[in-house]
Amino acid sequence: MGKKVKFNRKPVMNWAKTYKLKTPKKSDYIEKIQGVIDNIGFTTAADMQLESSPVHQAINKNHIALIERFNRETATVVIYVHEMEVDTQEIPYEDISNENLELISNLLAEYAIQKEECC
Repeated sequence: MGKKVKFNRKPVMNWAKTYKLKTPKKSDYIEKIQGVIDNIGFTTAADMQLESSPVHQAINKNHIALIERFNRETATVVIYVHEMEVDTQEIPYEDISNENLELISNLLAEYAIQKEECC
């Protein structure tokens, strides 16, 4: 009969390292946004014919801040109260959430492709 082999320790699998996914950084999204803006220029949610603008902040059901214009360095946030525009602010892309940056970069890229195809 064979000799039993004893291990000094159990083999350890570093699951966190094995399954670590690279998540894009804000700077990655901002670079993509700036690259598209360099190609197509300043654009708005209306130009892109979006059904709704990305929500920057929802204060309550009647008070909301939407990201509606896209410049190279900043986005313009329009603040609405009861669907009436009350204020605008220029927000640097660094102050926008990763989720919104991802959404904006994808929307701008799709718009740039559509713009190239039609013209």
